[in-house]
Amino acid sequence: MVVDILHKEIAEIQSDSDLHYEVSLLKDKFMNYTQALIHGDLHTGSVMVTEEDTRVIDPEFAYFGPMGFDIGAIIGNFWLSYFSQEGHIPDKSQRESYQQWLIQQTIRIWDLFVEKFLYLWNTKQQGSLFIIGDKTRMQKKYISDLLSDTLGYAGCKMLRRIVGIAHVQDLESISDLSLRATCEIKVLKFAKTLIKQRNNLHSIHDVIKHLN
Repeated sequence: MVVDILHKEIAEIQSDSDLHYEVSLLKDKFMNYTQALIHGDLHTGSVMVTEEDTRVIDPEFAYFGPMGFDIGAIIGNFWLSYFSQEGHIPDKSQRESYQQWLIQQTIRIWDLFVEKFLYLWNTKQQGSLFIIGDKTRMQKKYISDLLSDTLGYAGCKMLRRIVGIAHVQDLESISDLSLRATCEIKVLKFAKTLIKQRNNLHSIHDVIKHLN
């Protein structure tokens, strides 16, 4: 049964020493890297949007930590939704159309973040960090590290939503247990790739190739 395969996948995660090593590195950065003031629990349910305005709510977990934690959390939510659609939209054409929309949103989130971040770096920089040296090279390295963090934390968020106690309705609302297990297996495999291969994925487009 598919459910048995899911249980096997979870057991492999629990015994995967390489995965545990990478998660430990991410945890250390989460606890000790005071890069920026971050939300700490950013997901699609925390963002209120109208045609005129966007507001982020529920900042009670805000603290100084790695920026990739917030970015990864919200992008991870989109990817969770992506994998859950097989259990919600039977029509393949409609499902793939919506999944493509979800993919485009993750690309836009990352690309617009980088665009705005570099704009502020180039126009509003204060302090002495990165003043001396090749600015373009420094920015490239900084963004590369941010992407690595983002992918790692997105993967952790996705794993936690299945093997942890805080689940998501995207998957929990799939009534067919076998179909839900199929979706969850895909999530777990993708999440492991994000965590273990995050330093080898050099663009958001490299990541998208692993969705299918």
